[in-house]
Amino acid sequence: MRFPLSLALTAAIAACGDQQPADRPDLRAAVDQAQLTLRQAVPFALASTQGASPNHGWLVAGTELAFDVGARGSTGMSEVRVSAQNGSLIRSGPVAEPNVPPCPGGAIPLDQALAIAETEANGEAIAVVPDDDVACAREIQVLSGVALWEVKVGGDGAVLEEERSDEFSGKED
Repeated sequence: MRFPLSLALTAAIAACGDQQPADRPDLRAAVDQAQLTLRQAVPFALASTQGASPNHGWLVAGTELAFDVGARGSTGMSEVRVSAQNGSLIRSGPVAEPNVPPCPGGAIPLDQALAIAETEANGEAIAVVPDDDVACAREIQVLSGVALWEVKVGGDGAVLEEERSDEFSGKED
């Protein structure tokens, strides 16, 4: 019984070609259409949040190509949708606080964490969320070609982990 099963697996792998589970040509197409990166979209989002600090963000590749950026300020958490074409504000409003508390000792700015992850994976960050395991760390999804990588960046800027991604943290994935 092993021979037919291994033959079936070989055929299935051959049918898939070189594509890996974390390959996302759909995201590559969206990123190629965007005029801004997530890192460039963050300042546009923060301009409407009056002194808030960015907490998370992701590419939204639905009916409108945009970035959602969450920012925590004195009045709570806001989420801002910014056009990936020109940085214009699409909408903004309060959202529920995530279960991740602010980093007690501070952490490197979000744009620096994104730059570190992009360099590490040789690609473009499309999503970032606070890590749920390590205080002050961020999980960053980076698209390199069509391969999606997850890079965990610590609050001090150290790369804690890098692996092929098995998820995309965007709301509208």
